[in-house]
Amino acid sequence: MESKELVNISDRKKDILNKAIEDYIYDGVPVSSGSLCEKHNLDLSSATVRNELNALEEMGFLKKLHTSGGRVPTTKGYKVFVKTLAGSIPKETKLIKEIKKSFLNHSKYLTEVVKDVAKTVSDITNYPTVVLYTGLKNYKIERIQIVPLMSGQGLVLIETNFGILEPIVLNGVKLGEKVCLEASFCFTKNFKGTTIDDLVSFAKDAERKITGELKDYAEIFKAVSDLLIAYIKESEKSITIGANNLLEMPEYQNSYDAKKIMDFLEDDNLVKKVLSESSDEAKVEFKLGVKTDDSGQAPDCAIVKTNCKTDGVNLAQIAVIGPERMDYSKIASALLYINKEIEGGISGREKDE
Repeated sequence: MESKELVNISDRKKDILNKAIEDYIYDGVPVSSGSLCEKHNLDLSSATVRNELNALEEMGFLKKLHTSGGRVPTTKGYKVFVKTLAGSIPKETKLIKEIKKSFLNHSKYLTEVVKDVAKTVSDITNYPTVVLYTGLKNYKIERIQIVPLMSGQGLVLIETNFGILEPIVLNGVKLGEKVCLEASFCFTKNFKGTTIDDLVSFAKDAERKITGELKDYAEIFKAVSDLLIAYIKESEKSITIGANNLLEMPEYQNSYDAKKIMDFLEDDNLVKKVLSESSDEAKVEFKLGVKTDDSGQAPDCAIVKTNCKTDGVNLAQIAVIGPERMDYSKIASALLYINKEIEGGISGREKDE
């Protein structure tokens, strides 16, 4: 359903508003009726465009920074712009090619795939990218393998239905090749098909006694489960890539504004809270007017995010964060492609290659 903002604005006003916002996003210069007519060859007089800009200002979609200057979009104006954009996100061919390379050249470790893709998005768009793993606990175990190292330690590899988790080094337990092989077989036999959360819950249950063949490897199992619990806890933290890119943007040249946005990105709880607030099931979601502090003085930021799912399970959220003057079209195109690729199944693609 169209929002009230879109219903109450004529097609001509909407077109002028979108063009004004596109121009401002591109060059950061407040727009005027003359610049719009010149750049877009509008079949309207400069006076007519000026009247429409005045009306859009009165409606709260644009504002003047100075009495005699041009106009810039408001949060309300940006919201209309992204709602219009959401219906027809264009394809950024060059950007998509770079992201595709990240998928094709990735390692077998699932979390690295997502981080590599997020880094590519950050590098190309010059905005910070945040990764939040939302469903590691729901991955189903296919195999647990303990590989003996020359040092006597063990390297734990957990293969899931969505890929292999990053290796975990097992310290404090001396392991030989035979024990590693037997323990791997035992753990896989007992936990294949269960979720990681099931294994963690089993390990945490103080009342449950490990019996049968698991008892022979109780010490190793406890060490593995403790490491897995720590790994999951660490993985639940948000990961920000390219935060320093913001410091080069005009919106954050003021030291107060720069500090507030950096503090926001470093506040794991606040970032997770903001990302968890979803208004719909859109493939790509836009959040504007996001508060970075409680004072009301720091400039609002904008977030474009996607929920990466496959087989109905949330794997991760990838979000691009920056000032409201962002290239929404380019970012949305990138996130939409990532969403479709991951929805298609990373692990399945690996098996086909």
